[in-house]
Amino acid sequence: MLKSRIKMMNNQPLLRELKGHMLRYSLIVFFALAIIYFLTGFYYVKPKQIAVQERFGKIIDGNIKPGLHYALPAPIDKVIKIEAMSVESVIVDDFASANWEYGSRAQEFIKQTSLKPYAITGDNNIVNISLFIKYNVIKPADYVRSGRDAKWLIQSLAAESLLIITSKTGVDEILISGKKALETGIGKRLQNRLDELESGIGVVFIEIREISPPKLVQNYFDDVIKAKVEKRKLLNDARTYKNRIIPEARQYANRILQEARTYKTEQTLMAQGEASRFLSKLQSVVHNKNLMMEQEYIELIKRISQKVKDIRVIDQ
Repeated sequence: MLKSRIKMMNNQPLLRELKGHMLRYSLIVFFALAIIYFLTGFYYVKPKQIAVQERFGKIIDGNIKPGLHYALPAPIDKVIKIEAMSVESVIVDDFASANWEYGSRAQEFIKQTSLKPYAITGDNNIVNISLFIKYNVIKPADYVRSGRDAKWLIQSLAAESLLIITSKTGVDEILISGKKALETGIGKRLQNRLDELESGIGVVFIEIREISPPKLVQNYFDDVIKAKVEKRKLLNDARTYKNRIIPEARQYANRILQEARTYKTEQTLMAQGEASRFLSKLQSVVHNKNLMMEQEYIELIKRISQKVKDIRVIDQ
């Protein structure tokens, strides 16, 4: 027992030294781990990305450009990278025809309700319409804050906008001449709704991919459309003919008027000349009647002699 105590007393300096080494090693490991922990805060944003930095759930920087950046490691900061410069696409087929591609929302609607999807026009007709939309993130902070699925949101709001715009537009305009206006109207309203919800999403492109009447009445609509197209063609031909023939008629009328004015001027000058000659002869007759009669007689003989072939002079 005594020997054990003596042995422990002799080892106390060694134990103190060992504890000192352990403390130093622990501090070194702690600081090394701390350095590694803080080094994990470095992150890289790719060229086509925009990053949003949150601190304890609050956005502190909503527009971090591509490059190397630093944020405090989790759970203090959180970095969300968004493909903001890439354009995504979605098909809105809620009101597409029944034979639309498998897996579409229209097919799902038919499966669950046994009803065929369609949109109602402003004149109480029905049409099948599908949209192709391209979009991107224009406000990353709003996009992260909203927390909504972009594809689902676009599909839902586009379907709503499509119903509202078509309900204000006649079927003839939709099927024949108003496709571009319909696309513009749907796109404008869709963007307004996205802005109202502060979704951070922008509509880049919208196109009506399918637009047609229901299959059962397709032939009747085709006949009506053909008739209206033919009517429009005839009207355009008539306008073209009118625009061509009226200038020609005006040109012809102007030419006739110009010729008439020229003829009037010529006849007036000729009449004035004849009148001047007559007045001159009249003055000569008044002043020397016998001489004038002789001159007229000689001129008459000349005119007659030119028409006579044989001239015989008879001596009285």
